Amino acid sequence: MRNFIALTLFFSIFISCSSLEEEPAGICVTCISSGPPEVTVVACSNGDGTITLTENGIEGVTSENDTETFRIAQEASGASCN
Repeated sequence: MRNFIALTLFFSIFISCSSLEEEPAGICVTCISSGPPEVTVVACSNGDGTITLTENGIEGVTSENDTETFRIAQEASGASCN
């Protein structure tokens, strides 16, 4: 599961684009890995230009990305996002 978050951050770093506007707090994206094991990662914006990742209900790391960049990276690695 930690590898999934590491892969997420790796992809996010390489495809992220900085934005002039910070994303409002509370916007969330849920992605489910193509497994096995199936991993559910939720990324929620903090309103300060960062997102907090929660993996299978356990709060993990904070990343300097937005939810759209997170979603694109996840889908590029085979995850299904909403």
